[in-house]
Amino acid sequence: MGRPQRRLFRPVAGSAFLVTGPIFRQHPLGVASLVWSVFPLSAGALDICFISAALGGPLSGAALARGRLMPTRQGPPPRRDPAA
Repeated sequence: MGRPQRRLFRPVAGSAFLVTGPIFRQHPLGVASLVWSVFPLSAGALDICFISAALGGPLSGAALARGRLMPTRQGPPPRRDPAA
């Protein structure tokens, strides 16, 4: 989420969950909204990426920005012909 438009999404989404939570705090989804708001707000404030970490990549947003992504899986290595 490097571009400004994408980076704006995290605090906006987190704030929306944070505002919605107290309004519906009597309902389980309202409580879940309050709890869930921690993720996008902390991701934006601490420059971390929970999705990358869940997929096995780096947690640090700075590491992602530097391009230290995990290599893509390319499948098994080619088989060697035993007759060759």
